[in-house]
Amino acid sequence: MKLKSLMTLGLAATIWAGGQAAQAQITLNPIGNYETGIFDGSAAEIAAYDPASKRLFVTNAEAKTIDILDLSNPSKPTLITSLELPNGANSVAFHDGILAAAVEGNTPQMPGQVIFFDAMGKQLNAVTVGALPDMLTFTPDGQKVVVANEGEPNEDYSEDPEGSVSIIDLSQGIAQA
Repeated sequence: MKLKSLMTLGLAATIWAGGQAAQAQITLNPIGNYETGIFDGSAAEIAAYDPASKRLFVTNAEAKTIDILDLSNPSKPTLITSLELPNGANSVAFHDGILAAAVEGNTPQMPGQVIFFDAMGKQLNAVTVGALPDMLTFTPDGQKVVVANEGEPNEDYSEDPEGSVSIIDLSQGIAQA
């Protein structure tokens, strides 16, 4: 038998035990909740957590903010403050005391920015990236931020920016990004 066939057979044997599908049971129990007061809208979409400050940073597209929640008591998340951004934030990521937020331009066809904040919400820097930054993440060592720029066209496709990837070098510090 070929290796691929053996791997497929092994996987099938793992999944099917005695003719029965193996099922894992996962039980989730909520311990607390937070309500934005906005129902049926994009009021809490992407979140990033800082274990040192026990804060959760949540994009709120409806209000065009990043809501900062205190999770020191996980059964009672509370709003600390909201960072107002003229165009809202499409994504957030947190690493080692730094929050990165992907913020689109005045239109989705214009270049956007990655705005950096500390855990208290103080803006540290902003770096221009491609059109419609839609997702970002820190590299595991925190030395770079990788940004996926969607490049969404307008309705009649008269403006259709290319999608791109931006890599922001943080190795010299946030001020030098």
